[in-house]
Amino acid sequence: VRRISDRSAPEPDGVYPESVYGLLDKVDTILGKILNIIFFEKITSSQDLAVILQKKKVLTRRELNDNLIGILVNCPLLTCVRDLESLIKYLRCPGEEIKNMIISVDRKLWSLIYGALKILEEGRKIPAGKTQEDGK
Repeated sequence: VRRISDRSAPEPDGVYPESVYGLLDKVDTILGKILNIIFFEKITSSQDLAVILQKKKVLTRRELNDNLIGILVNCPLLTCVRDLESLIKYLRCPGEEIKNMIISVDRKLWSLIYGALKILEEGRKIPAGKTQEDGK
């Protein structure tokens, strides 16, 4: 583990053990894929984004379901997006570039992405071939 320090910090020689460079790379890369779709397709609704993400298979099952941050337990994409500001605040290394995460903090974009991921999550909870009426 590399020593992390920020010269402008109150304790520039301090070691920040919670900071591991590259810890947020997976989340940042995935958000970059989603942002490209939003900007290229000019998406304005979570429903439209969810449909495109699903139809074009933009995200792999692993990207949606697996733990994306090694030092945290149960941190799939939906959880990462939900807690995006906290992840940036507490786990970003000084000087680490995570531009897609920072762009995604914008309230409008955050709502769009989080809403689409919630729709995809709900879609996975309904067993294949069953409707709500079948489950009575």
